[in-house]
Amino acid sequence: MGQLLEVRLPVQAGTGYSWAVDADGADNLESIDQSTLHPWGEPPMMGGTQVQRFTYRAIGPGPATLRFAYRRPWLGGVPPARTTQVQVTVGPWLR
Repeated sequence: MGQLLEVRLPVQAGTGYSWAVDADGADNLESIDQSTLHPWGEPPMMGGTQVQRFTYRAIGPGPATLRFAYRRPWLGGVPPARTTQVQVTVGPWLR
């Protein structure tokens, strides 16, 4: 199995917005988990900031681009409030 990659993005709880994968140009990364976390050392607060975590496993070498959109999922056709992208390069396997 390959190395794991975590992408963590801040999300404002209670606004209805959340991050979603907008475009996955990563044939060499396998999505294995998505979860929402409370920041370390802070008590959970209604409407407080949280972190969305996207976890991927490297399944092959080469470049990869992950694009995320911050939107209210139920509002179809509305442009995202924000977007971001993560570019990574998976190195060759070491034996």
